[in-house]
Amino acid sequence: MNVAVCKNCGATAVRRYFHLRNSPLLQNVLSDRQEAALKMERLDCDFLLCPDCGLLYNNDYRKVLYSDTYDNDQTYSGVYQTHLGEVSRHIAENLRPGGSVLEIGCGNGAVLAHLAAVGFSDLAGFDPAHADDTPYIHKAYWRKSSKRYDCVILRHVLEGIDDFKRFLSDVTESIAETGFLYLEVTNARVLVEHSATATLYHECRQYFCEYSAAFALRQNGFFIHHAKHLMGGQILGIIARRVRQPSAKPARLEKLGNYKKIHIWGMSGRSIHFLTHHSIGEDIIHYGVDINPGKQGKYIPITGQKIISPAACVALQPDCIILLNANYLEEVRKLLPYPVDILTEEDLYCAL
Repeated sequence: MNVAVCKNCGATAVRRYFHLRNSPLLQNVLSDRQEAALKMERLDCDFLLCPDCGLLYNNDYRKVLYSDTYDNDQTYSGVYQTHLGEVSRHIAENLRPGGSVLEIGCGNGAVLAHLAAVGFSDLAGFDPAHADDTPYIHKAYWRKSSKRYDCVILRHVLEGIDDFKRFLSDVTESIAETGFLYLEVTNARVLVEHSATATLYHECRQYFCEYSAAFALRQNGFFIHHAKHLMGGQILGIIARRVRQPSAKPARLEKLGNYKKIHIWGMSGRSIHFLTHHSIGEDIIHYGVDINPGKQGKYIPITGQKIISPAACVALQPDCIILLNANYLEEVRKLLPYPVDILTEEDLYCAL
């Protein structure tokens, strides 16, 4: 007996989720004549669901080619225009000024047009169903080239790719080292939770959720940097970036030699790690400071500094405060009524 295996993560506990009947080969190819419409090819297919990664996929998919007879233009709707504006702003906010953009499966190029309107000019779109003559859009399938883009956009494209793993590999190789992928898909998790089976079409080879998308991206060295739930959660918009695993940076303790009187502020995990890991005694960092009265008067483990109050710190007037969590920077500055250097984690773990 054949065992269904998830085409994304390889799990073997895949189950049949939904049997689709009478689906057209392509959902958005319409006919000029009723007779022709009634004779269009129809298919039945099983959608399988992976309980491990959440991928929902068409087990009976048949590859089809798109052309300009395919019409999925939704831009006549004000609601959809609002959605496109939100997506375009989200992409633009993550792009560097002058960044290059590639959109694969760009349709009528609405998102690229939004980006052009706010000043981005290095734009390229590919779609065999494109019906206009926009100069930067190619009426063709995209093929990988040597060019690397600051942003690649895939809006409801990955669902229709038979060999999505190979395709995603080609796409991610086309992204600049510091660039990102904007991936937009129908959210399979929400689809299943709400039994929204009307969203299942033969032309969609697979539907992704947060987990299955993360797995597919990770296989190509990318991670989900940011995810937005759009159109009431039905659509998942993902900013994905390249995984970076640089070596840990050593602390640059030389800076401490520039000061005569140093206190360290916020006596919890980071500060205690800093002192104990580097064996920094009270001869170098004289006191710990904490706003919590329950900690004041006590001593730091291993290195032995006494913990004092902010008021006592001010009275002693150190010329340097170490504050490893910069989120508290403004709060601490307000408690210091005189000029004092504050060194954050960035100061101590970056090159001098």
